[in-house]
Amino acid sequence: MIRQCVKPAHCYPNAQGVILRESPPSIISAVCLYGSEFDLTDMNTTKLTTAVSERYVILGAKLYELGRIDQAVAYYQKAVEMNPIDSETYYHLGVALNDQGKKTEAFACYQHAVEINPKHARAFNQMGLALEEQGKIELAIICYRKALDIDAGIPEVHCNLGDALKTLEKTEAANR
Repeated sequence: MIRQCVKPAHCYPNAQGVILRESPPSIISAVCLYGSEFDLTDMNTTKLTTAVSERYVILGAKLYELGRIDQAVAYYQKAVEMNPIDSETYYHLGVALNDQGKKTEAFACYQHAVEINPKHARAFNQMGLALEEQGKIELAIICYRKALDIDAGIPEVHCNLGDALKTLEKTEAANR
C-alpha cells in the first residue's frame, strides 16, 4: 500500500500548522493544509473527491474563524463544486455569503441545504432570519417552527421565534 502526502511549494508552516499563501484553492492545497494521507492506490475517484471536498470545508471553516470570509467562501464554493449533495457545505457557504452581505445568494444556499436535507434545522433557522430581515415575519415564523420541529435543542431558534412572534403581534396591533 502506497501512502503519499502532497506538499506543494505554496504552503508554509506557522504556529497553527500549515497555512496557504494567497492562492486559489486546489486539491493539492487542501491536502497540504492538513497533511492528510491518501491511499492513492486504493481510493476511487468518488472517495477522493469526497475526501478533498471535506478538506475544503475544513479550510473554509478555519478561514472563516480567522475572519478571512472571502477566502472561506472560495473554499466552500470549491467544496460544493466537488460534492454538490452536501447540505452542510451549502449551509456554511450561506453563512459566509450572508456575512459578505450577499443575502440573496445566502438564502439560495440555505434553500439548497434544506432541499438536500429536509431535516437541516440550522438552515431553516437561517432562512427564518433572512425572511424576517425582509419583513416576511409570517414566513420566518414558519421556518423557525420547522427548525424547532426538527431540533428543539437549538436555543437561538427559540429566541428568534419569540422575537418574530413579538414583531408580528406589534404589526398586527398597529394594523388594528
